[in-house]
Amino acid sequence: MRGALRYEWVRLRTLRSTWWLTGLSFLIAVLLGLPALGMDGTLTVVDYGDILTEGGLSVLLISVLLSMIGIFAIGHEYRYGTIRPTLSALPHRSNVLAAKVIVVAGYVFVVTLLALVVRYIVAALILGHRLLDLGLFPSPMARVWIGSIVYSVIVALVGLALAGLFRSVPAAIVTVILLPLLVETILRGLLTLHVFHSIRGFAKALPFTAGLQILRYQPADNGDGNNGSFPSPVDGLLIFIAFLVIVLGLSWVLFEKRDA
Repeated sequence: MRGALRYEWVRLRTLRSTWWLTGLSFLIAVLLGLPALGMDGTLTVVDYGDILTEGGLSVLLISVLLSMIGIFAIGHEYRYGTIRPTLSALPHRSNVLAAKVIVVAGYVFVVTLLALVVRYIVAALILGHRLLDLGLFPSPMARVWIGSIVYSVIVALVGLALAGLFRSVPAAIVTVILLPLLVETILRGLLTLHVFHSIRGFAKALPFTAGLQILRYQPADNGDGNNGSFPSPVDGLLIFIAFLVIVLGLSWVLFEKRDA
C-alpha cells in the first residue's frame, strides 16, 4: 500500500494539469471575493455566506474544476495506456484504487480549504472590521466551511469513480459538468409541474443538489415557495455520500474484474 501511495503522489504532483487546476481554483476564489466591494453598511450572516459561497455557486464551480484531478487520476491511465504497467508494478488492484482515492481526497481537501481561506482574506481586506466583527464562524458558518470542503472532496471522488466506470476522460468530464449544472436543474423544473405531483419528492434525492444543502445558510426556496423539495443539510449530505458510495463501489468492483 505504501508503494501505491508513493506512486500516486508522484503521479499527481508531476502532472501539469494538477498545478493548472490548482491555480485556477485560487484565481476563482480571488475573483469571487471581489463582489465584497459592492457591500455597504452592516454585514449580516447572509452577507457572510454570500461572500464565502455565493449561495453555493462558487463552491460548485471550484468543485467541478477540482473534480478533473479525480478524473485524471484514473482516466489518464486508460487514455495513455499506463494502466497496464501500473498494475504490473502494483498488482494488488484494491491498493492502487485505494491510493488514488486517498491522495485525490487529501489533495482536494487541502486545495479547497486554502481556496476558502484566500477568498475570506480577500473579502476581509476589502471589508475590514465589518466582516471581522462577525467572527470567523458565526452560526451556521462552521457547517458551511466544513460542508464546502466535504462537498468538493465528494465531487472529486465521484469524478474519479466515473472515469473508472467509463474508462474515458471526456465522458467523465461531460457527466460531472452536466449532471449538477444542467440535468438536475431540468429535472427539478419538471418535477415542479402538476403532472408530476405524485413523484415530486424524488427531487430531494438528486445527489448534487442534495449535497449542496450542506452549504445552506438561509431558508431553502425552489422558486415557488415550496421548501419541501429540498432535504435538510444533514440529509442532503447523506444522500450525496450514498451516491458516492454507489458509484465508487460499482467502479471498484469493475476495476477488480475487468481486463486492464
